[in-house]
Amino acid sequence: MRTLGLAPAPVYDRRTLAGGERRGPGKGMVPVFGGYGVYWSRRVKKFEFLNRHIVGGLLREYFEIVQKFFSTKNPAVRYIYKLIDKSFEALFLVLATWGLLFLLLYVLKLFWCLYRTTPMGCQFLSLFPERAMTMMEIADMDLLHFSFDITLTSFLFCMALGAICRFTHISYFFYSSQGLMGKLIYWGLALSAMVSFYVKEEYGFDAWEVVFIVVMIPTYILFISCFKYTERLLPEAADVTRSVLSVLKPLYRYTIDNIIKK
Repeated sequence: MRTLGLAPAPVYDRRTLAGGERRGPGKGMVPVFGGYGVYWSRRVKKFEFLNRHIVGGLLREYFEIVQKFFSTKNPAVRYIYKLIDKSFEALFLVLATWGLLFLLLYVLKLFWCLYRTTPMGCQFLSLFPERAMTMMEIADMDLLHFSFDITLTSFLFCMALGAICRFTHISYFFYSSQGLMGKLIYWGLALSAMVSFYVKEEYGFDAWEVVFIVVMIPTYILFISCFKYTERLLPEAADVTRSVLSVLKPLYRYTIDNIIKK
């Protein structure tokens, strides 16, 4: 039986498109429809050449440059990655400390309200009016905002002191050599005292002892991590001096050899 259908388009060899014998389809064959076969064949070949040698080369060079720049072998990129990592870690630590301090202050507020109604609470109000006034002022404040302010202040104080001690080698001699108990006793109490004096003057509280107890909670949670961040992100004074001298030494030699001697 004969099947009905359209005849396949004539196919010519690229080398004999101008007029050669007809061949079957295969490698090196281009279908010709009318007189446009040679024209479109040359345009396709030209496009393939541009795509392969020009566009592909530019893209390859671009991706090589990007790969070299963002490679972890680049010290600047490695420092940026470390800075981003420690920034996110510090952010989560501050948020967790803020939430914990808010819960503790809220619970203490409830206990204080109950304690004032007892006979011992009334006696405490009469014996220690300044402390009682400070506690009532803290209980009447917006604890969410107050706890965030205390947490952020403690974090900034710890980071600032850690950066100063790191740059001046103080942390190397007096912090890193201490054990956990030494850090908690000496550094924790000193930082808590600094933060409490600032908060007392900022809010106008009367009793420094109450403020000291409040700021101890975020300070003790944050200061060890803050010292670790400054140790990993900031250089020491000796490292900075060494880097500056390594840059100035070739310039000094060039000046001596090419300007002064001449």
